Amino acid sequence: MNYRREIDGLRAIAVLSVILFHAGFPRIKGGFVGVDVFFVISGYLITTIILSECENNTFTLIGFYERRVRRILPALFFVLLCCLPAAYVLLFPDQMTQFAKSFLSGLFFVSNYFFRNNLGYFAANAEEEPLLHLWSLAVEEQYYIFFPLLAILLWRRKEWNFKVAKLVWRHQSWGFIALVLLVSVASFIYAERKHGAETLFYDTRGRVWELFIGSLSAIYLRGRERMSGRVLAECGSALGLLLILAACFGINQKMPFPGHWALLPTLGTALIVIFASPGTLAGRLLSTRILVGVGLISYSAYLWHWPLFVFARIAIQEPSLWLFSGLSIVSLCLAFVSWRYVERPFRDRQLLQRSQIFRFAALGAILLVLAGSVGLNGLSSRFSVEDADLLVSRQERTQYVVARYNQLEGIDHFSNEKTLRVLLLGDSYSQDLVNIMAEAELLSDAEIRVRYIMTRCQIYFGEENGLNFVAENDRALCAKHVYKEGFYPSLQPLIQNANIIIFASSWKEWAARRLSETIKNLHIPDSARIIVIGNKSFGAIRRRDYLGLSFQGRGTLRNNIDGGILNINKMLRTGMENMNNVEFVDLYELICGTDSQTCPVFSPDGELLSYDGGHLTQAGAAYIGGLLKDHPVFKKFENGLSN
Repeated sequence: MNYRREIDGLRAIAVLSVILFHAGFPRIKGGFVGVDVFFVISGYLITTIILSECENNTFTLIGFYERRVRRILPALFFVLLCCLPAAYVLLFPDQMTQFAKSFLSGLFFVSNYFFRNNLGYFAANAEEEPLLHLWSLAVEEQYYIFFPLLAILLWRRKEWNFKVAKLVWRHQSWGFIALVLLVSVASFIYAERKHGAETLFYDTRGRVWELFIGSLSAIYLRGRERMSGRVLAECGSALGLLLILAACFGINQKMPFPGHWALLPTLGTALIVIFASPGTLAGRLLSTRILVGVGLISYSAYLWHWPLFVFARIAIQEPSLWLFSGLSIVSLCLAFVSWRYVERPFRDRQLLQRSQIFRFAALGAILLVLAGSVGLNGLSSRFSVEDADLLVSRQERTQYVVARYNQLEGIDHFSNEKTLRVLLLGDSYSQDLVNIMAEAELLSDAEIRVRYIMTRCQIYFGEENGLNFVAENDRALCAKHVYKEGFYPSLQPLIQNANIIIFASSWKEWAARRLSETIKNLHIPDSARIIVIGNKSFGAIRRRDYLGLSFQGRGTLRNNIDGGILNINKMLRTGMENMNNVEFVDLYELICGTDSQTCPVFSPDGELLSYDGGHLTQAGAAYIGGLLKDHPVFKKFENGLSN
């Protein structure tokens, strides 16, 4: 196919938008759509090449996959190899295990399914995954597996000898086109119906339509001149560029994606592919030397930028935008090096024959699989025994938080056999409270029932519709699980039979401000005692900074805390002051001190209190439980309700 400079310029726009978004530039909120631009470009280029060769009877699967190996594997192998020493030095055992799994899934081009089952693309801990970006490479490779087979089977070829085949596919292979259209529509509908699921972002089934937009663009252009009319070409290509820019600056991660919002970058790319040329304004802009240069190294730049950003976040506390700006430039420099000295030599058929390139691919894959497999056990021997408490995985910590609570969920009645009947309402902070009470044997004679109310939904029941305060992306979820028919109508039987009701949540300001209204509207019996637990925080927990810290150093270490926590707790305290039978427990004050702007990171025994700044370790639950045991509110109930 003829080389098109504007396509390389479009690649540059795509990769720069992704890099700037990941670097944290605030105006590029939709920079992640650069991947969608890449999908359309890939669909267009691959389809053009395959169909041209099919019509000339020169297409072979082995030739196709040879080109893919030359294009994809050398740079990928090189970047993966460079990531290994950084991972060894910087990652904790649990992170190393996760890295090794993502490393292997990247080698086998199933990263999208691996991450689909582990974390959302926009989740906070996604920034700790050095190889998260390989999900998009996996989607493309999966497309490369089945699309050539469809083309071979269905596209018109000169040696067709079957009369039925000639009748159906003569002139334009309408069967192939119909199938591409059908799959595209089905994939788009799937994406629209599943847009509320975080895992959709990685799902090939919800992305195929984007690649096929590129394929359909290639089919449309076969036998046609791009500039069918100067005005149409100018308007079409300019509109395409504007749609891509609108997506980069207008879309954000809170919008359901992919789905109809993905039409902006994908249709924009298709318009440029169809209408842009060196004779159009958009074509001239995209064909500038600097954009074409960046476009040529775009694949390597995409591979390099994300591991650099992640390892920087792990190594440096709160890296600045200036640092990420510098790393963005470094990623382009490294991309040039790998393009010049890795990508180009392996594409040279005079330098490396087909048999050699396949041997390289097989040997490289085997060696990298062996190297990646070494990290599956976490390599904990890299750390000292004194730091063992810091090496406990996030997954294990989270399991501790939820284990006791999960045993109580689903029970919708009290047995009425015990004097103290406690109903606990809230989010994961209420799960912490269950552990606090268990570790310190608080209310040990009580029968406890729980109802989980997600942080994103909050605890609110009042005159206003609670969904009005919830983030737009969360409204459907909260309407289904919390705000259906008001607020948790199934709560009433438990509320009427409980004699102690505890509210424990990661309070947001709007819910804290209206908590007194909520309590009144829940129709809690006058005889019931109500306890409201305030917010807690331990600041930014950075386990790496605590490695090798002495016992004395742990005892004096305190983190700075956002003053918003104090304001919300003061709001809760003020709201509860004039309410009968309502007690407020300020956990923040209990742990950190009155009006303190810092909080301890370790217990007096030198054990980590929180693994993420909010949720408690077992040592943290035991320590805070000991503090609460002497708290006036809980001492009242040591011998039942009589006190």
